[in-house]
Amino acid sequence: MKSIFLKSLFIISIFFIHNYKSQSVNDYISFYNGVVPKLNAIASNKTQFYGHNFSNFYNELSQKGIDVVNLSYDSKTDTGIKYYMLALYFCDSSMDKPALDNKFQILWFG
Repeated sequence: MKSIFLKSLFIISIFFIHNYKSQSVNDYISFYNGVVPKLNAIASNKTQFYGHNFSNFYNELSQKGIDVVNLSYDSKTDTGIKYYMLALYFCDSSMDKPALDNKFQILWFG
């Protein structure tokens, strides 16, 4: 009796873990499919942001419903510190794991 109970508990646990994983993967897929077309629309007009304040680009992202979750910067070249690269991340770290586990692209650009 104890063995059947433990096996049942194990099977139910596996079911819940698998169900949680597939839901988070589906969430990432729908998030990705919602954001990428908006980013592509902005990318087609990217030259209008060259030489302008970052706030213009950020406002355009906001108007399209794209949230920047995190910012980071780094030097553009390994030896140079004069020019910097700004990296924008569009999903929070909770979505990184399901994306990486399934070999999906993380939404960021720099």
